[in-house]
Amino acid sequence: MPKVAGAYFNPKKQPTLNYNDKPNNATFTESQKMEKTKLEIAENILKNCYWGNTNMTPEYIVENIKKDESLVKQIFSAIFQNSLTMIEDLKIIDDENIIKELIISQNQRLGHFKRDYYEKRIDYLIEYYKIENAGIRKKLENVIY
Repeated sequence: MPKVAGAYFNPKKQPTLNYNDKPNNATFTESQKMEKTKLEIAENILKNCYWGNTNMTPEYIVENIKKDESLVKQIFSAIFQNSLTMIEDLKIIDDENIIKELIISQNQRLGHFKRDYYEKRIDYLIEYYKIENAGIRKKLENVIY
């Protein structure tokens, strides 16, 4: 067997994650076991979509996402453009109808910049949220330089 850090490594004896082993006898609901909390999602958004280049905190996002429509649009845009876990990160927005409206709006105004990349992402969101009519995607004129 290969030696690891002064001990023998036994691949048959791997530690397993057991939700019954709770720290400090805490209790978890099924949704807490399976999904990230809103705070964890907000931390992920700040890390992967803003790269730390914002004054927002995870607490600010969680507290204000329900009240501030412009914050919802800003967060959606950041998730759409940069998130590696788009569907999971969009769970920070509670109202699925607002998400659908933002997807349709984004679909209708795609520009030249990174269009192929964004088209794939928007098509994935349209399929995931089962949007029947996402509107007509903006046609682009061929630009000759």
